[in-house]
Amino acid sequence: PIHMAVKKGHDKILRLLIEKNPDCNEKDSDGITPLMLAVVGGHEDVTDTLLRHGARVVEVDRQRRSALHWAVVYRREAVLKILLQH
Repeated sequence: PIHMAVKKGHDKILRLLIEKNPDCNEKDSDGITPLMLAVVGGHEDVTDTLLRHGARVVEVDRQRRSALHWAVVYRREAVLKILLQH
């Protein structure tokens, strides 16, 4: 559920889900974290919420790519700035 809320950019729903299950670093079958999905989607508010609730920037997917990698690949400058501040 957290992955779906993040992918769709639903920050309010994400915050409700975090209250029930605070693991912001849970990976899907491809090793993708919610933070990576937020970055790819360019969801600044969701990225910030995840980081404030313990999402780790250093996590990597099965291909060894991190949220920072995805921010650069997708040219998400605003999101990259948020990542670098944490």
